[in-house]
Amino acid sequence: MKVWNEIEIIEDALRHLSGLSSHMFVYDDCSDDGTAEVLEEWASEYGNLTVVHGDERSPDRPGAQGGLLNVILGHAKTAKPDWIIQIDADERLEIESLDLDRFDGFRFRLFDFYITPDDVDKPYQERLFMGPEFRDILMMYRAFPDMRYGWMDQREMWGYPKTYKITQGGFARHYGKAISVERWERQCDYYADNFPEPYKTKWALRRGKAIHDEGLSDFGHPLVRWENRHQGIRLG
Repeated sequence: MKVWNEIEIIEDALRHLSGLSSHMFVYDDCSDDGTAEVLEEWASEYGNLTVVHGDERSPDRPGAQGGLLNVILGHAKTAKPDWIIQIDADERLEIESLDLDRFDGFRFRLFDFYITPDDVDKPYQERLFMGPEFRDILMMYRAFPDMRYGWMDQREMWGYPKTYKITQGGFARHYGKAISVERWERQCDYYADNFPEPYKTKWALRRGKAIHDEGLSDFGHPLVRWENRHQGIRLG
């Protein structure tokens, strides 16, 4: 996991990931909001976390994305794991039955949750609605030596064998747009100020629209509840 200024959610993220793995590796990209201190406290208390701290936060945010994931992936490989799970701090996996003998990788169907007038005062874990759109993302995979990340906003690595067998492993709740109104505005500023088009304009237009009071996702579809995830709309 790669993090930056995740103080609102970092402890919850660590509890979730520690329930899925025997050891966690986290790259802290020069957080200055207390995230780094929480990571060190967790590592000291529980011992199942290795923290790698960045020396300097690169101003080239798009260019840094794949490179920093490669850094923490390299540290994880030193533990010689059978499997690796790669998630963001604002994602929660719901794993279904996994045939670890038959398959080499598992994709998770990821849905974005949103803030609505019905749940604006609730903790983010209690958001009621999500967009029907989903992406299938390879988040759990066998640790082959040549796997790596390479470009901006890349979620799936490359370099795995052509014989690699991949199947569906479950679902993922993405709370990046649903943590808080303040977090939404920071995210809009981050992408609008640091990323090229089409990210810049897309996120600039989302400023001030944290609460989805018209019942529509960012892609214009009516919001749905989690129990309707099997009827989702594929993105891309």
